[in-house]
Amino acid sequence: MDIYEELNKIITNKQFTLSTYLFSKIDRETLDENDKNLFDILNNLSSLGTKIHDLEIEFYPMYTMADGKRTFSIEDMTDDNYEILKKIDFQ
Repeated sequence: MDIYEELNKIITNKQFTLSTYLFSKIDRETLDENDKNLFDILNNLSSLGTKIHDLEIEFYPMYTMADGKRTFSIEDMTDDNYEILKKIDFQ
């Protein structure tokens, strides 16, 4: 099964489409390798925290520990990640 079929199965409320808990409902191992990469990127992006102020959106890691370790941050995106996102089929 491809990632588009999986996402369409789990996203029932189209107003709130990306939430990290949704990705726990997909069995990543059933996806092909290209879709696994996209799954990982979307899962990471959905875990970002956001702040909206003065008509701007700020993205930040959802959790930062006392020792400085943190969850995914937008700075962790690679050029390869952006290339994968450019190939998303929005139909």
